[in-house]
Amino acid sequence: MRANEFLIEFELPKNKWELVVSNDDKQELGNELVDLVSQAYSNTPQGSFVNSIKDVIPSDWNVIDWDRDPDVDSCVFYRANRTGENWSGYKIQGLGHDGTRTSKDKAINKIQELLSRPGVWIESSDAMRHVLKKLNVPSITDEKFLQKLFNDPDLKMIDNDTYVRMLPNGQKVTETVFGNPKLVRANESVHEEAKAIKTDSLVLKYAFNDEALLMKAYERKTGSPLAFVKFVKEKKELYPENLWVHDDYRNRGIAKTMYDTLKSEGYVINRSHDQTKAGSGFWDKHRGEDAYVWEVSVSAPGGQHKWLGKEFYRHLV
Repeated sequence: MRANEFLIEFELPKNKWELVVSNDDKQELGNELVDLVSQAYSNTPQGSFVNSIKDVIPSDWNVIDWDRDPDVDSCVFYRANRTGENWSGYKIQGLGHDGTRTSKDKAINKIQELLSRPGVWIESSDAMRHVLKKLNVPSITDEKFLQKLFNDPDLKMIDNDTYVRMLPNGQKVTETVFGNPKLVRANESVHEEAKAIKTDSLVLKYAFNDEALLMKAYERKTGSPLAFVKFVKEKKELYPENLWVHDDYRNRGIAKTMYDTLKSEGYVINRSHDQTKAGSGFWDKHRGEDAYVWEVSVSAPGGQHKWLGKEFYRHLV
């Protein structure tokens, strides 16, 4: 299978969650992910909307291979908010597994872990609702909050945390929201700032709001983009999400300089279980598999600092 070839080529680590965000990787794994989701929802009345590779592409995927074969055994997928929606963060859309008890448990445990994070939530019914209640995952009980979340003034609570609402296709659903959704009020902008730092050979620019931080590195003489790294941000705590360095500039310490600079700016960089392959490999190389907090081994590069205009903010989304 092409999916097997992909996993072997990229050496998917055993029993470790891996974040899949690039469209190329989703294309390679697409058929396998569809099969896992189909298996997970085979006994549900509605099934899942993930029925082909084109349904895989819009979401981000966490995948894990825990057994001897090279195939993905469990997955969890989610998306960011769309235009016109009143929330920020990530909505978990579903899960997939190969039907084994271990794979089911790993998917459920991953969902439980994700739902503990600010801005992450899921809308659930039937079996998933029962499981999350049993795990004591917090649910939303405020009717007005839920009406704003779904932009639906007709949403009605039918018990403490269960509601009925109408989908755009006219279908009524009975659901419960679990996790920590964040509302974005009309005419309210998210607090965002951006900053630039110049070193002898680089210009480092980073933008941040309450939920994310993105840093980009540019060649100082030409202004050419060389690298970027994106983090999930919780106050001063950062969790790496994605890392890219231009092929011609790898192994020159650029990414390490970016990490060290953010550390010197007062951020605490923690190892994330959702790093991409590039991010995980970079961390292992410079800090080792057993290190969970980034420490600066040498002095971070000094340089001129200045605040940037809002043109840099768009890179946060």
